[in-house]
Amino acid sequence: MSVKNIIEFNDVVFGYTSKMININHVSFSIKEGEYVCVIGHNGSGKSTISKLLSGLIFPNSGKISVLDFEINNNNLNNLHNNIGIIFQNPDNQFVGLTVEDDIAFGLENHMIPERLMQKTINVVCESVGMEEFKTTPPSELSGGQKQRVAIASAIAINPKILIFDESTAMLDPYAKEKLKELMYTLKEKYKKTIISVTHDMEEVNKADKVIIMSKGEIIKIGSAKEIFSDREFLLNAHLDVPYITNLCLSLNENNVNIPLCENIEQLIDELWKTKK
Repeated sequence: MSVKNIIEFNDVVFGYTSKMININHVSFSIKEGEYVCVIGHNGSGKSTISKLLSGLIFPNSGKISVLDFEINNNNLNNLHNNIGIIFQNPDNQFVGLTVEDDIAFGLENHMIPERLMQKTINVVCESVGMEEFKTTPPSELSGGQKQRVAIASAIAINPKILIFDESTAMLDPYAKEKLKELMYTLKEKYKKTIISVTHDMEEVNKADKVIIMSKGEIIKIGSAKEIFSDREFLLNAHLDVPYITNLCLSLNENNVNIPLCENIEQLIDELWKTKK
């Protein structure tokens, strides 16, 4: 059975002014349950994609559809019930005095019955590993913990789509890795469609689809394997290849036939297979 498209961009154009076009005739589709990375250098238009998807701005021309309805002023409630967004700086999203207060604020806005609120808060806090911090003020949390709370607030309303807009950019390496693991769990375990706007090429390894932006246009769409296998394209686009991917490609060029790996543990397993 084919998986339906959950998001469609059709010839979308957007510019904050008539002389500055941020998105120029962009078209793509995202299937339900996909993990999609949108990458590109600063000014490429990738963050504009997330703003368009979340209804913060609207196209000058073209059409954006989410779950078969068009994004416009008449459909914002429907949109906000189906899309959650996590920004780069979680401090900009906190409104509550404690973690559970912050999650409850979003639930109240969506008119969730009070009898279900505490159960929902408990469930989402557990799902992001923050059950021990429900009564903690956000100011006492680490950067990684704050992002987990932002995710908990987003998933509390059970959206089908989660957008991460440079959500790992301000984190230390450990917190960044843990957040990426959580994002992948949300896709695999909770069947969410994940869209990650990112500079982190290591994250791209896990993506089902990669959309590469440059100067407001899409210059390539493909799987992580297709993207990383084309080193000439990456070089011309001034994009880095993750170390582990580069190592796999080099091994293949030297007649050690292994697939592209996501991490060192997988690479070691593949190398052992070649010895058997």
